[in-house]
Amino acid sequence: MTNAFVEAAARLCAAAAELGMGAAVSLHRESGPTGLAVDAYPQATDAMRMWVITDEAWRLNPMMIELRRQIAVLGPEVFDLDAFNSLARARGYVGLDQHPVGVPLLGPSGWFGTIAYSSHVSPCASIERQLVVLATELSVWCTARGISTLPEVRPLAPRQHEVATLAANGRTNPEIAEVLGISVNTVKLRLKQAFDRLAVDNRTELANLLRRLAPLEGVPPGITHCESYTITRAP
Repeated sequence: MTNAFVEAAARLCAAAAELGMGAAVSLHRESGPTGLAVDAYPQATDAMRMWVITDEAWRLNPMMIELRRQIAVLGPEVFDLDAFNSLARARGYVGLDQHPVGVPLLGPSGWFGTIAYSSHVSPCASIERQLVVLATELSVWCTARGISTLPEVRPLAPRQHEVATLAANGRTNPEIAEVLGISVNTVKLRLKQAFDRLAVDNRTELANLLRRLAPLEGVPPGITHCESYTITRAP
């Protein structure tokens, strides 16, 4: 997987594991529910992963409910642990009861993602501080790359995506035509199609939107199992 966001999220999961914590990194859609998740929970089932990206999970997940009330670090003491674990088991979780820690990912536009840490014991204050540092570092990393909530737009066709990416990177229409071996008029057509599909008006807006869509590049809908982590993308 060469997706930079996925690799950054996987590194966070690995760092959390060194602290004795499981981790799941989620990016939210503009409407709220999770659009993309990267986790390193060996005890999580695919059924649970698919539930996490549903609108129902956004409504019922105690962590999401509490974060909508207060954008803050949430320790295990915030949750009704019996209810939290019962809901998880009802949605396919297997393993020991968990003590969750929720940390929002924050950027200039506000809350755009969540890191759900957990362990079968509550973390000490020192560990919790280190978990917050990991989340802060990822928030800064995302902000520097223009990553925030995932736009809910129709995906581009392959040729439209090629033209749009080159345009967003500053290439002129003649340069794009030369690179792709197509006519300038075809470049203009594909670019207009991309603008219409993504609901943008100019190349600056296009570049900003493509940066926000970058975490989805190369990730198919559904579940992708990698060596040390799992990616779940909403349809």
